[in-house]
Amino acid sequence: MVANTEPIFGLTANLAEVTFVNADGTTNKDLVSAGADVTKVISISVTSDDTSDVNMRVYIHDGTTAYLVGTVRVPTLSGTDGAAAAADLLDGSELPWLDALGEFFIPSGYKVQVSPLAAVTAAKTVTVVCLAVDY
Repeated sequence: MVANTEPIFGLTANLAEVTFVNADGTTNKDLVSAGADVTKVISISVTSDDTSDVNMRVYIHDGTTAYLVGTVRVPTLSGTDGAAAAADLLDGSELPWLDALGEFFIPSGYKVQVSPLAAVTAAKTVTVVCLAVDY
């Protein structure tokens, strides 16, 4: 029998954000948690006023363990100086396991976490924003 022959549409938009400053060190922060069934992560954007590149790690957390799935370089001043664009944390060339649209699903009980590989420079801020849809 064929399953899911009817279209399924997203139920709730989910916008989440976290910031990192020097005092946060390299601690993982929860970015988005799956809804009651499944959540589709559509985009993760990063802005940084750091005067050095920042390497951001992406984790999938299954409720017990955080699994590192990739690290993406965020160029100096991304999205903050009017010259460098905000960085796309779901860059398919950096995270080849993403689908053709650069998106992925997480089941109920899972979450996406992010953290910098090294602490953000003192008096600087990195902001991560995620757009997801709960089904």
